[in-house]
Amino acid sequence: MSKGISVIIPTYNRSELLSSTLKSLSYQNIMLNDEQLKFEVIVIDDGSTDDTSSVVKNYSNLLSMKYIYQEDLGFRVALARNKGIRRASYDICLFLDSGMVAAPDLLLSHYYQHNKTNKLVAIGSAYGMQEFEPSQRDMPHTFSDKKSLENLFFELDGNVDYIDTRQRSLVSMNVDFENITTPWLLCWTCHLSISRNVLKKIGGFDEYFQSWGGEDVELGIRLHKEHCHFLFMSETKAIHTPHTRTTIDNIKTSTSNCAYIHKKHPCDITKILSDENPGWESIVKNNYNNKALFKDYV
Repeated sequence: MSKGISVIIPTYNRSELLSSTLKSLSYQNIMLNDEQLKFEVIVIDDGSTDDTSSVVKNYSNLLSMKYIYQEDLGFRVALARNKGIRRASYDICLFLDSGMVAAPDLLLSHYYQHNKTNKLVAIGSAYGMQEFEPSQRDMPHTFSDKKSLENLFFELDGNVDYIDTRQRSLVSMNVDFENITTPWLLCWTCHLSISRNVLKKIGGFDEYFQSWGGEDVELGIRLHKEHCHFLFMSETKAIHTPHTRTTIDNIKTSTSNCAYIHKKHPCDITKILSDENPGWESIVKNNYNNKALFKDYV
């Protein structure tokens, strides 16, 4: 397996958001000592009816692109990501959602971290990232070239109004991510990188998930069982482009999927998540560094 990064982006009828993501990837700083960091972009189209394929084609001369189309048979993001993993040419799989705008040093940051730590789960941060609520509409997110992309992140740097909800909660609770016994609760595939070999070893994403929510957290549980090291990369930024979200429906399907997660991984923490659905913040706050509650799991 060659050294480099395979960026895996599942998408469905979000061609405009996808274009922003691809444009930001075309402006990456990729000089690695005297060589260029090798990377590719794999777009898995979950049956789009818009101009997604044309957007991918437009960037094929700027990026090393692979385009995979699957028929629209419902929400199949787990299957889509698994197809991306199977087609990946490089040893690091970086998952991004459509509409994630990557900072110019994002790829290099992930690459450096994986070369320092074996079996790493690198959780990237994202301005404007909320769990269920719609993204902030007034958040700056547009750019036209590499310089304006750099200026955009400079403008957002230190702006607490748009900080990633995970980072905001950890700071407000005075919780150190490195000591959390349940880091998989923050394992969201909007901006996440993992070794391809580790992903293959644990079987990739569970394709049972065919509705929004939980497939990334469940993957995180298996990565934790595999004794991977979880790192929250608070300084490695992306921007979660504002867009409409079906919040009520997402909460409903997430609740149902939490019940499946507990059935598959029965322990006190997943029971709390499925029975009470209190949100990851309250679980972390109430069980911070409490290994006893997780005794049946690790």
